[in-house]
Amino acid sequence: MQKTLTPHEIVGAKLVEWYSCIVARDIEQANELKEVTDRLITNMVRNDKVLIHHKLVSLRHEIMIRGNLDEKLSNEEVDKIFAEADATDEHLKYLYYYMTAQFECYSRRYHSATRLYHIAERYIPCIKSPYEKGEFYSRLGFCYYRMDDYTRAVDYIKRALDIFSTDKKYEERFLNCNMLLAYVATELNQYARAESYYDLIYERSKLFPESHAIILRGMGLNRIRQNKLEEAKYFLSLCLEQGNHLNANIKAQATYNLANTLHRLGEMTEAKQLLDQAEEKSLELGLGEHIAKCMITRGLYEKEDLDMVNEGLELLKEQQLTFEYNEMAEEISIYFEKNKEFQISLDFLRKAYGSPKNLKLLED
Repeated sequence: MQKTLTPHEIVGAKLVEWYSCIVARDIEQANELKEVTDRLITNMVRNDKVLIHHKLVSLRHEIMIRGNLDEKLSNEEVDKIFAEADATDEHLKYLYYYMTAQFECYSRRYHSATRLYHIAERYIPCIKSPYEKGEFYSRLGFCYYRMDDYTRAVDYIKRALDIFSTDKKYEERFLNCNMLLAYVATELNQYARAESYYDLIYERSKLFPESHAIILRGMGLNRIRQNKLEEAKYFLSLCLEQGNHLNANIKAQATYNLANTLHRLGEMTEAKQLLDQAEEKSLELGLGEHIAKCMITRGLYEKEDLDMVNEGLELLKEQQLTFEYNEMAEEISIYFEKNKEFQISLDFLRKAYGSPKNLKLLED
């Protein structure tokens, strides 16, 4: 049986909690959290930033403990402790807010995450590694993308690209940033622009199987937006064929996307099987967006249950997923229009276009 690794975001959150106790000089609680964190990190999905954070917090813990020992320290030792503290504090402050923001993002609390990222941004001057700065900009850009704030998303993603495009060792990050720009262009209905990004990264991504699988899903979503459902089916099926290169979240999301596409194509037998799988996995992983979408798809295409459809839409609204709400309402409207139920179609069309949209276009 394969061993389950601890997500690095969980370890990052525990490091933040540990560091808070150090700042508060709560030695007993800090010692307990040190033991917990040291144990978690031995079973963590590898993440170099979290490992650095652990090293820095461990140093601050040592400084706290040594500073509270009764034994007399030499002047040289005291000088060394304060030098170490000065050297690490600025970076620790950055990592404190960065890791807290990352955990908020992992928990899909994107507004909270962006506030914390912006506090971390104050300490960017202390970051020496351009890669670390690029990663920061790309993560903040992703948060703004998830909030449908496309203008700021593009701004930060392009800042990251300015860094990642300078060195081949950043190739996968370069690909991921361009993929995000393709996502933004797709959601703004700029399909030619989105296609230019996919043309740039599709072949190059084959060297990075996990990123390639995510890009295949993105191309499927792009075709869904254009109502090219057979092409969407092709790309989503390819994505799911990547097997071990798919993480659990992406697999659940792609399974839902393919299930929804097959429902729209009328391939009901396979569609129902995939929707059952997607719903089960989304519930297991706590994927609120896709739990809601599974509910809408089942209510619309299988149960013909308008209450279930509206309940799913309300779940999307509660999660402040404006684009996803609009997109699903539009799909529902089209479904009822095809079935000549024009008043219901109009009601859902009003929902689709009655909520705010960020219509600012990408700039060259």
